[in-house]
Amino acid sequence: MKRNIANFITLSRIVLTGPALIILCYSPISPQSHVLLFVLVLWCAISDKLDGLAARLWGSTAAGKWLDPLADKVLILIFVPLYFHGMIHLLPVIIIVLRDTFSTILRHYYAREVIGAKTSGKIKTVVNLTCMCSLVAALPVPGSYLSPLSGFREMLYYTTGILISAVCIWSGLDYYRKIVVQQQV
Repeated sequence: MKRNIANFITLSRIVLTGPALIILCYSPISPQSHVLLFVLVLWCAISDKLDGLAARLWGSTAAGKWLDPLADKVLILIFVPLYFHGMIHLLPVIIIVLRDTFSTILRHYYAREVIGAKTSGKIKTVVNLTCMCSLVAALPVPGSYLSPLSGFREMLYYTTGILISAVCIWSGLDYYRKIVVQQQV
């Protein structure tokens, strides 16, 4: 039973991404739903670390090794409506999707077993999730408890875009080097 705790945490990340996407797709976002959205995205970000801790503490399952990367890919969908809200440039969103697609293809094509996340991939995830939480918090929603953060919107637009693009490109190249190049040696 303890081995499944990580799976339940991972599944919560997949399931709770749905309501977060629904809230983001409604316009205008109410002050109450803005706070709920932030809490959902924050939980999804934190749960990525928690499920890893639970898996190391109580063991992982084959399903968990498959579910965790899937949950990460589902969660990055949050960036799409953030683009439509004008919170992030389209280029970093494209880079995130391409990097995750690229790494998934590499993992599948070059490995017969599940390959664990590389350090660069873990750093990429931390940066992406921190940026995601920051962008959600800075959404301009009048009356929201988080509305003072919308003053950082322009700064976040540029800095998160640059950070996300840089770590995704670095991580994608690192996966290529570690999986493809090492397979050819």
